[in-house]
Amino acid sequence: MVAVLFGIYNSHKMEEKIKKYFLEKGAEALGLEVAHSIVISEIKGGDYNLNYKIVINNRSYLLRLTAEAQSGRSDQARYEYETLRFLMVGNLAPRPYYIDDSRKYFPYDLIIEEYIEGNKIMYEEGSLRRCAHAIAALHALPIPQNSFFSAWENPLECQLSAVENALLLYRQRKVADKKLVAALEDKLLMTKQDINTTSVVFSPKSLVHTDLVFSNMIDTGERVYIIDWEKARIDDPSYDIAVFLSPVANVWDAPRALNESEQKIFLKEYIEHSGDESIAERAELRSRLFTMQAALWAAGRIADVEAGSIRAELGKLNYERYQRVLAACNLL
Repeated sequence: MVAVLFGIYNSHKMEEKIKKYFLEKGAEALGLEVAHSIVISEIKGGDYNLNYKIVINNRSYLLRLTAEAQSGRSDQARYEYETLRFLMVGNLAPRPYYIDDSRKYFPYDLIIEEYIEGNKIMYEEGSLRRCAHAIAALHALPIPQNSFFSAWENPLECQLSAVENALLLYRQRKVADKKLVAALEDKLLMTKQDINTTSVVFSPKSLVHTDLVFSNMIDTGERVYIIDWEKARIDDPSYDIAVFLSPVANVWDAPRALNESEQKIFLKEYIEHSGDESIAERAELRSRLFTMQAALWAAGRIADVEAGSIRAELGKLNYERYQRVLAACNLL
């Protein structure tokens, strides 16, 4: 049933186009004189980008095709590319090699970047400590004045506004779930009351990733690298911590959320590296708002899939994942 809704995605045809691209553009993009061999492997699981591992002359690269702009920016690929260039100072992310936003070869913008070899984040202490170290290092990076990054100058107000706007748009859908809308309205009202009485200070002082799910982190055993930077912005670090610890975010591609003991290991290590003693309190409030954002996002994606308005090559892969995220929000 689902496959019918999404149409047909010809992965073989796409791989042939990619091979032709590298044969024609390899010298310009990567400094290759001759591409003796090209091996292409699709990396499944992305929701807005098509990702491929490209092995050329026994060297691996990552090709990202921006099939849908999650950030809403028309220059999303360019923004992500410049973010990766900025992050080279911290060795926290893949090295960017090339961007092509001409759309001459594909109907999408594309980025070629370093392919990081490693494993998914594990639930063991060493992996969690390396995650905490990487995230604390990210949040400690000095941000130059007048940087190109998007910014939430009033983090809590901006997140609250994002929830309210998403709820308004979802409520206007003909297929909107009335029970979900009612549950979200109740939860939003209670959260607003807590926001109005909180004395916790939120400061937009750091570059945050905004989508720190396990699949966006690669553990080499020595360090953790963070990938998929299309939505990075200046914000309070609590947003990233709320997402990383959320039971909602990691049902996307992990068997379970972190348990209480694992959360304590992570937070202890993060605080040791960052010195941010109030991070857990700030993250708790933002986690409640994030759960509402996730529910509205998942419900909207489900509706789009069923209406046939999501690109076939993305929607058919993730339909069940949207349902898992919505269920994990525990609002119905």
